[in-house]
Amino acid sequence: HSNFNYITYSINPLMSGEGYIEIYGYNSRTDTQYNETVYTNRLLRLDLNGNLISELNLKPKIGSSTWFASKGMNSGNIERRCYLSNLNYRTKNRIYLYYSGTQGGTGFYQVITPEGNLVEAYREYFTFEDYSDSTAYPIIGTDKSISMYRYSYNDYVYFGIYHLSLSKPCGAHTKLAQPVEKTDANTMKVQYTFEIDLIDFAFDYY
Repeated sequence: HSNFNYITYSINPLMSGEGYIEIYGYNSRTDTQYNETVYTNRLLRLDLNGNLISELNLKPKIGSSTWFASKGMNSGNIERRCYLSNLNYRTKNRIYLYYSGTQGGTGFYQVITPEGNLVEAYREYFTFEDYSDSTAYPIIGTDKSISMYRYSYNDYVYFGIYHLSLSKPCGAHTKLAQPVEKTDANTMKVQYTFEIDLIDFAFDYY
């Protein structure tokens, strides 16, 4: 990509078994009519050989949030008022992005799914910022992550596990009142009805 400004990358998909690398950044151009910079934020997915698999346009979405209007941003000018400046964290089901304000806009956090669907249009603070030196580590093969923090106070250095990110369990159970046994004398057709408890990702952090 020409004029592509690289911001950061994520190998979390590799850790969770999806097998690709993500690169975050943006392209920019100058609108000569208004003398403003227009930003096109992008997420590139590469295979292990560096080949481009897919590309996602990360134009910030306002959703139903009223916060953007108070900061001079709307669906028509948001690509002129901010640009992608950091990937704060990525779980298997959530991407936490930070957009820096420019040309009258204001910075904010936004949460999307890996497919680009909006989860939270605006978030003032990010969960893992409580400690200045904290790093989240994905647990291989799961949707869990552990954040380790380190800080010092009065010549003491503290280490600990600050937060655990996980998704709610999913499972299935039958509606049979009691077990049914098939015998030679009594051959029958048994129909099973399953009720699936879908994962609710509305609250990704516990």
